[in-house]
Amino acid sequence: MLEELHIRNYALIDTLSIRFTKGLTILSGETGAGKSILVGALGMVLGAKVTADVIRTGAEEAEVTAIIRTEGNREAEEWLKQKDISDEEGSIILRRILRRNGRGASYIQHVPVTLGDLQEFTSLLIDLHGQHEHQSLFHEENHRKFLDRFAGISDRVEAFSTRFQELAYLRKKREELGKTEKERLRELDYLRFAVEEIDKANLREEEEEELSREKKILLSHEKLVKTLNEVIGELSTGREGVVGSIRRSQNLLLSLVPIDPSLEMYQKRLETVYYELLDIVESLKSDAEKRVFHPERLEKIEERLGALYKLEKKYGPTLKDVFQFKEKSVERIRELESTTVEMEELDQTIADTEKQLLEEAGQISEIRKKEASRLQDLITEALKRLGMKKIRFEVSLTRRESNPGVILCGPYGYDAISFLISPNPGEPLKPLKEIASGGEVSRIMLAIKTVLAEADSIGCLIFDEVDAGIGGEAAVVVGDYLQNLSRSKQVLVITHLASLAARGDQHFRVEKIVEGNRTRTDIKSIKDEERIREIARMLSGEPEGKVSLIHAEELLMKYRRG
Repeated sequence: MLEELHIRNYALIDTLSIRFTKGLTILSGETGAGKSILVGALGMVLGAKVTADVIRTGAEEAEVTAIIRTEGNREAEEWLKQKDISDEEGSIILRRILRRNGRGASYIQHVPVTLGDLQEFTSLLIDLHGQHEHQSLFHEENHRKFLDRFAGISDRVEAFSTRFQELAYLRKKREELGKTEKERLRELDYLRFAVEEIDKANLREEEEEELSREKKILLSHEKLVKTLNEVIGELSTGREGVVGSIRRSQNLLLSLVPIDPSLEMYQKRLETVYYELLDIVESLKSDAEKRVFHPERLEKIEERLGALYKLEKKYGPTLKDVFQFKEKSVERIRELESTTVEMEELDQTIADTEKQLLEEAGQISEIRKKEASRLQDLITEALKRLGMKKIRFEVSLTRRESNPGVILCGPYGYDAISFLISPNPGEPLKPLKEIASGGEVSRIMLAIKTVLAEADSIGCLIFDEVDAGIGGEAAVVVGDYLQNLSRSKQVLVITHLASLAARGDQHFRVEKIVEGNRTRTDIKSIKDEERIREIARMLSGEPEGKVSLIHAEELLMKYRRG
């Protein structure tokens, strides 16, 4: 709902402030008073293209501010949420400034925004019928929304859209996985081969150290045996041997024990050493005899060590590193294999979801076809009642196809929906935006908006020239439609028809005032006697004519709401 409008230095307007109410608001005034200027200023704050020519003579900038209530408009509230703009109090302040140098600025809640953002946001709140860029029905992307709301399937279609977005995410995820599939398979093959190679080697952690030690012994076999025999010879029991010397020393001490018993301790110790050395000599002899050189064993050891060195070179540098590499590889193989399972499951999920969505899209399409026919009939009937007897209106539904016969399903199904119209016999059906502007457009919009009143989330409708070129019964029907529409919407109408003006809940008169050598446009809220005189003027051109005044009062009584 448009609550307030503040205009400064726009065309003939110096400063102007208007407060609007709910229901039907009438703006009237003599030709040339500046009603179109008011519409232009509204268009400016809604994001319409304007040039510096609209800036009032003598001023450097024009500024228009509007306060609009968004409460209950879910699309507008969601838009603000996405832009992180607050609407805590349910009302939004829009402001647009245009400077003479051509530069300007746009604001929503005092937050600077682009002109595109301003247009996008205000298109969710206000339809200004008289400027195509501000009419939601001229944008085909809205036709689907209107039909779905009319059919009562908006929630169902939104749920479909949510699932479609989920499908898009799954497809993207699958695509990303597919991009690395060759690398994944290559890595998986390599790791499987490596683990198999390590497993086949049947490694033990201390094996390399043990084999190296055994190899060293085998390579030193001759030296070991020779040296052992030399040691045995040095320790032998012969006269010159260490064992023999100890034995003789032990016997000498034994002969002294009777003389000095304290020497027995040393004699006993030497006796122990003697027997220990005898045991060592025997053990060394046994060891030397057992040492037999086996060249085939040395060959096997070198072969085994070669295999270990090869694995260490590939996966090491040490045997411990090889074990760690295998452990990590096994874990990585699990991950890569789980990716394979994930991709297979993902492919199945995508296929199932696509099938379900296509089935759901088909059901939605059937509902749309049925409701499109009903909507078409209702709007055609409304247009005829508005005096457009020969007009043709059609809700066109076509299937989107990527290739002939290949259905292209989008986030809202596979239907391409557009409202088409042919104002005159013999003319082809055309999109709404291609219709000539003026009263014809306004009446077409009025018919559509009336039928779609409950399906349209926009809360404020502004009609300019809706009464152009009509009278009699058609004028009465236009008034009926506007009045009925104003029960659920805020409706602002710029009109020349007294019978329409008399229906208003709020009435403003637009005036052109000359002061000195300057002219300005002003607007005044009129009630009671002033309103009677204004409607009398609209009836006959004479605000003080007795008959006109009586007729004006009768009209006001007739259309006064209880």
